[in-house]
Order: sequence, then C-alpha cells, then structure tokens
Amino acid sequence: MIERPDRQTLKRAAGIAAYHSKARRAGLVAVSCTRARYVTKPRHAKIGTVQIHKEIVLKVRPAAGEELARHGK
Repeated sequence: MIERPDRQTLKRAAGIAAYHSKARRAGLVAVSCTRARYVTKPRHAKIGTVQIHKEIVLKVRPAAGEELARHGK
C-alpha cells in the first residue's frame, strides 16, 4: 500500500520547488501538487504545457532545502 505524504512534507517539497522556479524571489508562491498519474500533455500543445487533475494548491515561501532544515520547518 502506498503511503501519502503528510502536509508538512508536501509544504517542504513545495518550498523547494518554488525556490527552483522563476518565482524564487517572490513572497508567496502557489504550487500545484498532484500524483504523476494525474499530469498529462494535451495533444498538439506547446512544449512544457500540461494539464493537471486532482490537484491541491499550496501557498509557500520559496526556500532551499538547507534553509528549511535549519529553521526546523
């Protein structure tokens, strides 16, 4: 049986994803989270365009993994 990550783990991962995005210097960043099976590429869509189903959106501050570990978040 597959375990689902808790909300704290998702927020850490979202913070790291935001840090490695173009929104690195933004205050709060909306990050979409879903399982890989719910991400699809529409036919004839431009490169990098995807559709996301069954997502949750987390609003986090961009942070590198080391920063999160240091602050105990």
